[in-house]
Amino acid sequence: MNKYNCTILERQLNDRDKYTYTVELSLPFDEDDSEDDEEDDDEDSALVVLNKVPQWSIVFVNNPYTGPMHRRGAFRHHMMIPGDMFPESWKNLM
Repeated sequence: MNKYNCTILERQLNDRDKYTYTVELSLPFDEDDSEDDEEDDDEDSALVVLNKVPQWSIVFVNNPYTGPMHRRGAFRHHMMIPGDMFPESWKNLM
């Protein structure tokens, strides 16, 4: 599965009541470029605009460390489950 960062430029509702998108992708020229490389080299990629991209082909994800658990003031606490709540047979599994 190819995964590329994209910018959504526009959303359209088609005649089947489904959304399609106009997106801008930064595609690498070299197929061997690693997807995990976090540096964007403009010299090694091309900007491409695609129309009528179906909604099922786009996966929306949060940027790293921007989810609710990383917000200032988020509730974080150890579970503090007493050990006697679990059967002894479960405790030796590791």
